[in-house]
Amino acid sequence: MSAPVADDVGHGHLVRDRFNYDVLTDDLATTLRASAGRILRLTSTATETIMEIGRELILAREQIDHGGFELWIEHELSIGMRTAQNYMSVARLADDQGKSATVALLPPSTAYRLAAKSTPAEIRDYIIRRAEVGEIVTDGTVRDMITKKKSNKKVLIQRTHSKAEHRKKSKKIREREVREHLERQARERLREEKKDQTASSIVRKLGRENVATLLEEIGTVDDFIDFWEVIKKLKIIIGSSEATP
Repeated sequence: MSAPVADDVGHGHLVRDRFNYDVLTDDLATTLRASAGRILRLTSTATETIMEIGRELILAREQIDHGGFELWIEHELSIGMRTAQNYMSVARLADDQGKSATVALLPPSTAYRLAAKSTPAEIRDYIIRRAEVGEIVTDGTVRDMITKKKSNKKVLIQRTHSKAEHRKKSKKIREREVREHLERQARERLREEKKDQTASSIVRKLGRENVATLLEEIGTVDDFIDFWEVIKKLKIIIGSSEATP
C-alpha cells in the first residue's frame, strides 16, 4: 500500500515511500492528505522550536556551574538532562554550520541523529545539502545510512587490526627464522671445529705417514657403510690386542 512519491514540506520535499491513497475513497484520501501536510508542517515548526530551546539552554549553562545547571533544568523545566543535551546539540548543529533555516526543515528525530557526536560528518553534510535543495531524506533512511557507515567503519577497524596483527605475527616469524638460522650456523661451526680438532689429534698421535697409509687403505673401501664397518672391525682388533697379555 505504498508508492514512492515526493510531498511538499515547507520549502522542501520529503523523499520516501508514501502511502498509496488510491485504495481509499476520494473524500478519505483528501482528508488524510491534508492531515499529513499539517502534521509535517508542525514537525518542521517543532524542529525550529527545539533549536530555540537549545540556544536558551546554552546561554543558561554559560552562566551557572554544571551542578546548578542540572538542578535548574530539573526544577524549572521538568525535563531530563539528556533531553536538554539533545536540544543544545541541535542548536549547535544549526548555528555552527550557519544552516538554521535548513535544519529547521528536518524532522526532530533526524535533527537529533545529525547532531549526535557519533554521526559521521560526511552523512551529516550530505543530508543537510539535500535539504538545502529541497529534498528531505526520511529519518529511517538517515538512520540506516548512519548504521551502515558505522558498521563499515567497524569492519575497517577490525581489518586494520587484523592486518596489524598479521604484520606483527609475520615479524615474529621472521625474527624466529633468523634466530634459528643463526643457531644452525653456530652448530655447524662447532661441528667443523670438532672435526678439525679430531683430525689434528689423529695426526699428532699417529704421525703423518701412518695417517696417510690409513687414508690410502680407507680409500679402497667401496662405500660409506662399508667404511663404518671397517671402523668397527678396527675397534674390535684394537680391543683384542689390548686384552692379549
